Amino acid sequence: NDDLYIVTNQYIPMYQEDVNIDDYLPNYSVNGMKVNAKYEDILYIEGVSPNSFTSFYALDLDHELVDMEVLLGDSGYNLYVSNENIYLVGTIYNYMLDYDLVLVDEDIESKTAIIKVAINGASVVYQDYGIVKGRTLNQFSMDEHNGYLRIATTTGFGWWGSDDTNNRVFVLDEDLNVVSSIENLGKPRETIKSVRFVGDFAYLVTFEQTDPFYVLDMSDPLDPLVLGELEITGFSSYLQPLGENFMLGIGFGDTSGGTSGIKISVYDVSDKTNPVVFDEVIYDYSEFGYSYSSVTYNHKDLLVSLSKGIIALPFTSYNYDEEGYNYNSGILVFNFNEADGLSVRGYVQHDQNTEEVYVYKSKFIDEYFYTVSNKYVKVSTLANPTNIINTAAFPE
Repeated sequence: NDDLYIVTNQYIPMYQEDVNIDDYLPNYSVNGMKVNAKYEDILYIEGVSPNSFTSFYALDLDHELVDMEVLLGDSGYNLYVSNENIYLVGTIYNYMLDYDLVLVDEDIESKTAIIKVAINGASVVYQDYGIVKGRTLNQFSMDEHNGYLRIATTTGFGWWGSDDTNNRVFVLDEDLNVVSSIENLGKPRETIKSVRFVGDFAYLVTFEQTDPFYVLDMSDPLDPLVLGELEITGFSSYLQPLGENFMLGIGFGDTSGGTSGIKISVYDVSDKTNPVVFDEVIYDYSEFGYSYSSVTYNHKDLLVSLSKGIIALPFTSYNYDEEGYNYNSGILVFNFNEADGLSVRGYVQHDQNTEEVYVYKSKFIDEYFYTVSNKYVKVSTLANPTNIINTAAFPE
């Protein structure tokens, strides 16, 4: 509606001998009237490193009202927002070094610090602080449901020969106290590659050489359970629901722990105890050359519309053949329906075989399909996306 929330971070260079903390105090201005944070209003959470100011702003755009909450501590790296709260998380490494660089605390397992800030109109209010073991992957590692926070973490990095990984899902109450957890998801050395919480269920992928796809029952926050598990090669680095019965996975095929190409998978999760691969497309390096899609690390580049029956994503490939070097960048457009699965509708390119053009976004308005590159915006139709009917070129 008319409310805007902003989270900023200001690092304090404490290593500088002449640093003036006043110069780093958060502030804002409304119509030229500047407001600085006051020291007595800044919150410090005991035990965290005081190396930065994290500021939460609430703006009522209709009435030009601003509220600010400032915390002194470590900067967070993953942010999740529900309708009622902002959750900011960062990693704590629970060990200290003395002046001789001797480890004085043997508990070096990383932990995730969780900051909870309530949002309500033009108001932001610090609520609580909690800690769980491990580290989060991204914003999809967290979800608020019926007053509980669910969060998925990984301990360890899955390095070769190391069996110290532990993938967990924690459930925390409104005061950020852990009330239940699921431990040791995946096999030794496997780490979490993607997570998605959907209502009473969670979907989670771990990977080292195979791709265990888990379905978790989170309906009872005090007793979460593993309902189903599916093992296939490769892994999905992003998961997105396709209605109630299917889950889309974008990731990579597998070659003995490496990747063999971009993989688009549709999992049938209608039976939560027995998830299966409904359909799958792999663009293998051996056939298409080295290829990648930005969706594997930026979910905003994915376009999904069940009502239009399409899935679209950027796809770029490099290849050598008897004719020489080939570079292609464009938008892969798939048909999808619950009866026939995936089929290619088209591959939309702006210019062929030139590295000067990178196509990275797609949108639709009514029946028109728009693709965006660093040089053009082009329009076609959803029915025939490869037939370009108009082009706008960006100025040189």
